[in-house]
Amino acid sequence: MNPTTTKVDKSDNAGILAGRTVLVTGSGGTIGSRIAVSLSQAGADIALHYHHNKPDKTVELIQQNNGIYCVVQADFNHSGFADRLLDEIEGQLSTPDILINCAASQDVIFMKDLSEQDFDNMMKTNVSALFTLSTQFARRIPSRFSTLASILNISSIEARRPALGHGHYATSKAAVEMLTKSMALEYGPKGLRVNAIAPGLVAREGIEADWPEGVMNWQRLCPLGRMAKPDDIARAALFLVSPAATFITGTILTVDGGMSTTPGW
Repeated sequence: MNPTTTKVDKSDNAGILAGRTVLVTGSGGTIGSRIAVSLSQAGADIALHYHHNKPDKTVELIQQNNGIYCVVQADFNHSGFADRLLDEIEGQLSTPDILINCAASQDVIFMKDLSEQDFDNMMKTNVSALFTLSTQFARRIPSRFSTLASILNISSIEARRPALGHGHYATSKAAVEMLTKSMALEYGPKGLRVNAIAPGLVAREGIEADWPEGVMNWQRLCPLGRMAKPDDIARAALFLVSPAATFITGTILTVDGGMSTTPGW
């Protein structure tokens, strides 16, 4: 798909990311879609990555705001995916200077049933692919973007507080948080900032029907009394990649309505 060029929606944040090119992986998902739309409204050109699920709704929302975008497909299990993905974006937009790592796998398998293959698959998607894409992205950052370029990883509060059946997922997100800090340390001299957001439970269509007990318990225990809205995560993402955060790196920003403050006994 060729880029669509017109005027960006006028909002409080319109223009703060003008001239920037952002790659959002997993852009068809609940969080990835909202971040992509929010950053487009702020003036960025957006590369929408997907694997299986085309981000049709995301495209529709960006078009409504007259944003500039392209859509790129990549399977993170294929060797060389990162270079092919970045080459395609450069051919349609320009070299990305912001990377949002949203793509992730999450399933429920209890430890007694968790196979070595299940564990390896989770690590490959959530950790190894993120590492590969981030390092290739960092190599392409031109010096003229050195004070504004950034990587934002989407972690989870489960990185520090696992849920039943999510041991492999929680472990992968703990690794993402340490990778975030390690990349911030080593890429800092290049001017590349690396941060992460650790969301709590995020509302999505059908979640109350799919998991009524979990939603009820979350709302009962969460100090702010509700699930996160996708916009809550998108606003945090916009802040961390914006000029307002140019001296913030190596930070894990928890966006969970205060759930991490609740006692575990």
